[in-house]
Parts: sequence; C-alpha cells; structure tokens
Amino acid sequence: MAGRSPFLFMTIACFASLFLASSGAAEEDVLWPQNPIHIDRSKQHYERLPAVKVAIDRRTWLRIPPRIKLLDSAHFMADGTLYRIADIHPVQSKRTCKSMEGGRWTCGRMGVILLSNLVFGKRLLCDVVPGEKETVLNNCLSGRKDIAREILTRGFGRVDENSPLMPFQVEAQKAATGLWRNPDCRLDFDRC
Repeated sequence: MAGRSPFLFMTIACFASLFLASSGAAEEDVLWPQNPIHIDRSKQHYERLPAVKVAIDRRTWLRIPPRIKLLDSAHFMADGTLYRIADIHPVQSKRTCKSMEGGRWTCGRMGVILLSNLVFGKRLLCDVVPGEKETVLNNCLSGRKDIAREILTRGFGRVDENSPLMPFQVEAQKAATGLWRNPDCRLDFDRC
C-alpha cells in the first residue's frame, strides 16, 4: 500500500459511516442476527403452491464401451450383446449408393460413422428390451440427441408408414439428405 494516502482510506470510512447513519436503519434492527431465531410457521400465512409433479423417467442408463463392432446404421455389438435401435430399417455397412447425378458414394460407411458418433464410448438413456437374439433400444438418447431421430433426419435409415418417427423421415426426404438425395430411394430404399 506504499504510495497510498491515509487520507483516502479515512475519506472512504467516513462516507461509509455517513451512509449507514443516513439509511434510517435503527440500531435494534439487526440485519444479520448473532443468535438463532425460532420461526413459528403456524403464524405465517403465505400462499403455498402445490408441489410440482414430475414424471419419473423409467429408462435405463447404458454405458457403451470404447470397443464396439458396428454392423450397419442401426445395429452394433458390445460385450457380446447385439443392440438394435428400434423402428429403424438400416443401411447396410458395405452398401454403395447412386447419387441423383449418377455418381456413387459409400452410403453404408457414412451410416456406420453416424451411428458410431452417436454411441461410441457414450452413456445412453434408453428403454432397454432384452431379447434372445438382440437387445432393442427404444426412445434412446445420446446426450441430448435422440438416436433414431438423428439417423432418420440424416437420411441413413427408414421407418414403416405407421411409425411415430415418420415425420423425421419426411423431413429428411424434403431436405434430400443421405440416401434421399436420390429420388429413386423413395420407390425402393434397399436398391437405389
């Protein structure tokens, strides 16, 4: 504090005491009491709001290990268990697709990469339905992303006509993303 005037500190202290004295606070009105004060809630007549009802999420946390085998855009294998994203008709991993211009691209590989980015080493929040051959993952979240929705909106899967996920497929078709870049895929998804 070398070079600072003691006059400055005295001035600040003086203004602080004037402010406290002029604020109108009586000395018996203590802002922070030193002793505990008992509050009788029966004498308080505040409006009480009903408790907010929050639905309990019954989904299960599932940790996907860093070593998994990706089979297509909706199936993967981890720790000897085959997992399937529910309601998705996948794009096979070795599939090559035609673009509208006539060129070819590795749509199967791109679908596998998308699924890998969504599940690889992540914690998923899903409705897990174990089966004899495969475990089905319904309503599955990876972080804040719905896995089935991401696969559909990126154009690397399709759903049945009556599926509740159909609006996401329609959105991908309108945007011409993924396989939907080729209009022939609307007629035959598996051979376009």
